[in-house]
Amino acid sequence: MVRVRWALGVGLLLGSVAAAGAAPAKPQTQWAVLAYLSGESDLRPWVERYAEDLQQAGLEGGVGVAGLLDRSPDEGGPQYWVAGEQGVVRHPLESPVNMGEAACLEEFAAWGTAACPAEHYVLLVVGHGTGLVELAPEGQTPRGGPECGLGLDEGSGGDCLEPAELGLACRAIAQRRGRPVDVLALDACFSGTVETAWEVTGAVEVVCAHPGLLYAPGVGWKRLLGALTADQGMTAEEFGTAYVRAVEAGWSGGAPPPGAAVIAARVSAVPALVRSLRVLSGSLAKGAPAAYAAVTAARGAAPGYGPALEYRDLEGFCAALARELPGPPTGDLAAETERECRAAAIATGGGAGGLAVLLPPNLSALPPGYGTLGFAGESGWGAFLAGYLGYLRGLLSPDQRAGEGVGTSPGGGSGEAPELATAGAA
Repeated sequence: MVRVRWALGVGLLLGSVAAAGAAPAKPQTQWAVLAYLSGESDLRPWVERYAEDLQQAGLEGGVGVAGLLDRSPDEGGPQYWVAGEQGVVRHPLESPVNMGEAACLEEFAAWGTAACPAEHYVLLVVGHGTGLVELAPEGQTPRGGPECGLGLDEGSGGDCLEPAELGLACRAIAQRRGRPVDVLALDACFSGTVETAWEVTGAVEVVCAHPGLLYAPGVGWKRLLGALTADQGMTAEEFGTAYVRAVEAGWSGGAPPPGAAVIAARVSAVPALVRSLRVLSGSLAKGAPAAYAAVTAARGAAPGYGPALEYRDLEGFCAALARELPGPPTGDLAAETERECRAAAIATGGGAGGLAVLLPPNLSALPPGYGTLGFAGESGWGAFLAGYLGYLRGLLSPDQRAGEGVGTSPGGGSGEAPELATAGAA
């Protein structure tokens, strides 16, 4: 897929703004939003609504807003845009873009920071989230595209930003700025995982994301940017709290829809969490297989997300595990990891204790792609899952393993709901 290149495409875009008689950049603002809107999917109407809301906020001043809106060629095609006192200046792109490539996000951010110079930035990614890995019964092909991640781009063969690609792009953006991105907002299902947060360590200060489902119409950015305009001195962590509260305000009756949750996480606390989890994973491996019954019980006690409830709230899991195996060594290590989870959580909603982690149903095979994630090796969690799931599946005959599948959300089905818009489970 042809991508816009910074040296040519973005340079020409900035030149075209000046040629049109408009300033290529707004005056310096305290905050700006760089909106990466992946709409080449069934989410196009909702993604376009995001763009309209963000553009309106930019027109009102106080917060700079620039965006990349991707659509199929017959629906308008991709375009860069910037909204400010001069109006909304749009730059249609002649070539398609692949929103699932790190370079596409890097190039957009380079253009956006030039178009909207600011002291602090929110990098917003909107689109389908397909999770970390695709679960499937043994011998069957996964349902999804070639990759799992964020910002599903159906026009590019179902490509997504994998966690490592997101981390690569954020590090490049941080290096260009000379400091971390203040806030990374992931408006996509199954984006609030410790695996994803680990990949942006050192490149992002605060991650706002969704461990489970995100329902239409998404996050109330009008409310958020209004608060940001009113309080230009807002810190990244204060923005994270405001983000969680804006999501909660959009829930009917104040109660989360089924499978929905939201978190804001302090990325600087993630390395300590991963170190603690590595020691806990080692203790569980040493206690195998006797400890596996406690793991299964703790998994069932923790909030779960995903079509097969394959993601579990890590704080809730550790708290339950400490109750199942009290005292040293494993119970104490679980309690310590629980404390690290709480230290990383700035604000949560929908019953989440913090970041989620992959912990599939007992009869699942560990997806082969999981071991390639940086978190899986650094935390020891990948090796623990391989031993845990492998032991349990080894108790079954081959015929039983092939017939089990991976389960579904309560009530059956794929885990999707009629209202679902910014969806994860395809």
